[in-house]
Amino acid sequence: MQYVVMNENTLGIIRESSPQALEVLAGSVLKGGHDPKNGMVAVSMRPGALRPATKADFEAFRVSAKGHLE
Repeated sequence: MQYVVMNENTLGIIRESSPQALEVLAGSVLKGGHDPKNGMVAVSMRPGALRPATKADFEAFRVSAKGHLE
């Protein structure tokens, strides 16, 4: 399991069982992010589209990092 930020607008999880899908935890509406209510989205294969999520990302997307990064 890997926590990532996609396109600088969506925080999510990529699971080993489905590496082509992003389970959305939160998205920035103002930046065009995905809504977690809409379910999983395809992982962008564009260079630079994905990066590992940091604790600061969890704070910015207003998601508790407790249990995720600890």
